[in-house]
Order: sequence, then C-alpha cells, then structure tokens
Amino acid sequence: MRDVAKKIAPVLREIGFRGSGQTYRKVDDDFIFVINFQGSRWGPNFYVNLGAQPTFIPDERSPDPEVLKEYECVLRRRVGSDWPWDLSDDQFESLKEELIIIVGSIPRSRHSASSISTAEESCCST
Repeated sequence: MRDVAKKIAPVLREIGFRGSGQTYRKVDDDFIFVINFQGSRWGPNFYVNLGAQPTFIPDERSPDPEVLKEYECVLRRRVGSDWPWDLSDDQFESLKEELIIIVGSIPRSRHSASSISTAEESCCST
C-alpha cells in the first residue's frame, strides 16, 4: 500500500483531496467526496472506492469531513474492478486517468436535484 500511496497521493492532492494512507477527502460546495483504497482478501490486489455525501441532505448527524468514511456516503462507486499492489507505469496512468475523469465530472452547482443526479451518475454509477 505504501508504494501506491506514495505515487497516488500527489495526484489526489493536486485535485484538492486531503488525507493520507488509505483515505482521502475533499469538500466541494455541498458535497464531501471520499476516496478509499481497500486491500483485497483474495490476493495481492486492491480496490478504489469512491463516495459522495451531500451535506444538505438531512441526517441524524451532520457529516464530519475529517472522519467521514466512504461506506457512510449516500452515493458510492468502485473505480475499475481491482488493481495490483505493484502497479506498472501503464496501470498507474490508467488509474490516475480514471480518478481525474471521475472527479472532474462531479457537479459544482448547489442544492439542486440535477446536481445530485449528476453526482450519482459521475461518481457512483456502475
């Protein structure tokens, strides 16, 4: 995980995410976005999980952007299927491109049904 984190962390920080290790977060207008790297139980691979939590949807608690977990988000998606821990340069570029495309397609409008719909399609569709 450390090798992957060393390679991907600067990319995530460049597009506005903060964090370290396996979880990175970004607050953007009315959404908290979470990226989590999850190790596979079945081999030397990992998964990249994305979550989006609208901050304007009423909940029992207000989501804390410092501790929100991907699996607590209303909208969720996995990037690709699985990735090997020892990524080749081509695989790293592919992962990087997918993350940038997905994060770049997240809506920026506030409090609209279309922003939720677009966030769900770009961040969390299968």
